[in-house]
Amino acid sequence: LKSYLQPVVHTDTGDVCWHEALLRIKGSDGVYGSVYPYLDVAKDTGLYPHLTEFMLKKCGEIIKNTGLSISVNVCLRDMLNSSVLDQVAGITSMKEYSPGRLILEIVESEDIQDVESCFEFIHRVKGMGVSIAIDDFGSGYSNYSNLLSMGVDIVKIDGALIRRLEHDGDAEVLINGIVNFCKNAERKIVAEYVENSWLLE
Repeated sequence: LKSYLQPVVHTDTGDVCWHEALLRIKGSDGVYGSVYPYLDVAKDTGLYPHLTEFMLKKCGEIIKNTGLSISVNVCLRDMLNSSVLDQVAGITSMKEYSPGRLILEIVESEDIQDVESCFEFIHRVKGMGVSIAIDDFGSGYSNYSNLLSMGVDIVKIDGALIRRLEHDGDAEVLINGIVNFCKNAERKIVAEYVENSWLLE
């Protein structure tokens, strides 16, 4: 396993706001690739918690040694795991930590329908100085009321929706709606998969 850092860049200034930590796994060819194809197997075999543990450990090391702010994905399975809370508490208790340096991205799926579990987890980690993002907003289970009631700080617009901008006017209407809502609710917005100058503009 290896963690890679992807910068989140401000569209106006070009400054790096924070880095997203991405998990990569070494294939039989020696090349590191996405862990996504292996996630279901990891969950079925009970190995999934080790992946989250690895990433949180790396995030703690990065924050301690570089001063960077880091975001990392978590899902409902992680939120129900007490050892995840323990790891987060360990990171936020470091003398090098300052509020907002760790950002937990809640992966939006059907899991997020278990809102009460999300509420409790978010309340506890926000009390530790952690920021909360919702990942892949607009992917099918989006719920505006959850954004407000959960105390989400950052909304990440689903990359597939961003890519549709180039050929789908309805995508632009939906994205404008999300952006306007987030601005009015004073939430930060991240667009995923901005891969060319046209999309950036």
